[in-house]
Amino acid sequence: NTALTKLNLDSRLITDTGLEWIGSLTGLMHLDLFGAKVSNRGTVYLKNLKALLSLELCGGGITDLTQISNLTGLTSLNLSQNCRLSDTALQNLSPLTGLRSLNLTHTRVTSNGMPHLQSLVALSSLALYGCKVSPIAINKLRLCCTRLQVIGVDEAASRK
Repeated sequence: NTALTKLNLDSRLITDTGLEWIGSLTGLMHLDLFGAKVSNRGTVYLKNLKALLSLELCGGGITDLTQISNLTGLTSLNLSQNCRLSDTALQNLSPLTGLRSLNLTHTRVTSNGMPHLQSLVALSSLALYGCKVSPIAINKLRLCCTRLQVIGVDEAASRK
C-alpha cells in the first residue's frame, strides 16, 4: 500500500511484532513511533520504507542502527530515550547525508561518537540533552557540518 504517507503510532503498546505489517507501506513519508517498545529486531521491518523523510523511534531498546542506514531519504531522525544506544551505533548513520535534524537526547552517546556524524553535512539541528559530549567534540563536528546551528546540550555535561 503506497497511499498512506503519515502514520502516528505513539504508544507503549506497539512492539517489534506489531511493526511487521509496516514494511508494506512503501509510500510512508512520516512515521512516529515515539514511546513504542521497539528493539533492533523491529527495525528490520522499516528497512524498505525508502520514502521516509522523518522517523521518530524513541524510548525503545535500539542499540543497532544498521537498518536505519538504508533510509537515505531521511531528513529528520529522533532516537531519543533509547538509553542503550551508544557511540558505536552512530557509524551506521553515515549514509544519511541529507539528515537535517537528529535527536540523540538521553542516549549513551558521548564525545567519542561525534566523529561518526561528520558525514552528515546537511545537519543543522542536533539534540544531545543528557549525553556526555564536550564543547571540543561539538566544535570539531561543526568543522564538517557547517550548517549546524542549533545544538541542544546540557550545560553541566558541556563543561566536562
